[in-house]
Amino acid sequence: MAKALKKLLAGIALAIGVAAPTNADSLYLRLGPPPPRAEHVYIRPHPGWAWVGGRWQWHHGHWVWVGGYWAPPPWGRAEWVPGYWVRRPDGWIWIEGHWA
Repeated sequence: MAKALKKLLAGIALAIGVAAPTNADSLYLRLGPPPPRAEHVYIRPHPGWAWVGGRWQWHHGHWVWVGGYWAPPPWGRAEWVPGYWVRRPDGWIWIEGHWA
């Protein structure tokens, strides 16, 4: 079942202009994302929380803006390292943000 699903998803991805995935967590997109949108960052709801900025996400053949949000750190003084889009020779890839 999992193999068939992976093949189906890879076929759909190629049909919409996405190169084959290099691993289960990443896709290379031939079309780069639009410029980031300006976001209104609301007042921090709790001390120590970090703003996780919005980003463009590829969804059903077009770019969709996913707005930012406040998130509690998973431990003590963890800091949020934002994700970003990178241009590679075979397309664009999203590098996921993480706590450090």
